[in-house]
Parts: sequence; C-alpha cells; structure tokens
Amino acid sequence: MTTVVGFSTIIPFVAFFILFIILGFYGKYWRRSNLNDIYEWSLAGRRLGTTLVFFLLGADIYTSFAFVALPSGVFAKGSIYFLVYAPLTFAIALIIMPGLLSLSKEKGYITSSDFIKDRFGSTTLLF
Repeated sequence: MTTVVGFSTIIPFVAFFILFIILGFYGKYWRRSNLNDIYEWSLAGRRLGTTLVFFLLGADIYTSFAFVALPSGVFAKGSIYFLVYAPLTFAIALIIMPGLLSLSKEKGYITSSDFIKDRFGSTTLLF
C-alpha cells in the first residue's frame, strides 16, 4: 500500500515547523538568563505561572499514565486497577500536593529529592 503525501499535509507541517523555529529563536533572545542556575534551567526562573504549569504537568502526567501505567496495570491486575486504584491515587494527590507546593515554595525545593533530603536528613540524595 502506498501513501501519497499531498500539499494539504506538507504545507501545515512546514508552516508549523517554521513557526516553532522562529519562536525558539525569539525565546532564546527574549529574556536572557543564566542557565547555569538550576532555577533558571529547570523551572524557567519560576516565572511560568500556575495555570501554565498546571496544564504542562497535567499533559505530562496523564499521557505517561494513560500510555504506560494504566495499560500495564490493567493487564497485571485487571479492571480493578482502573476503577479503584487510579482514581484513589489522584484523590490522594489532590489532598497532599497543595501542602507540598506551599512547603516547596517556602523552603525553595526544586525536586522531590530536595524535600526527602531535608525532611529525613538523607545524605544519599546529595548527589
């Protein structure tokens, strides 16, 4: 079976490709920052805003969960995994994460290992 790619496919691809190249160069020179600083490199200087971070994390978590964890969990444990475990996990996260967010802002944590290192005094997580 041969697939023919027409202009209706190529034109939007090239247009979006050029748009993202321009946005990438614009972003590079828009706000100069020191990428040697861990806050700038990993958290965009903490300037992304709550709404954008919410959607970025939601897209990341739900796609990895939907394509990796959920099918393997259903295969291993059956539909009980999908019907009970997944909603329960998200409900617990909705309860715990706001407190962890405020603590992270207060103490300047960047990763979860920063929290564990500070909370439990783990020297293993220093590297």
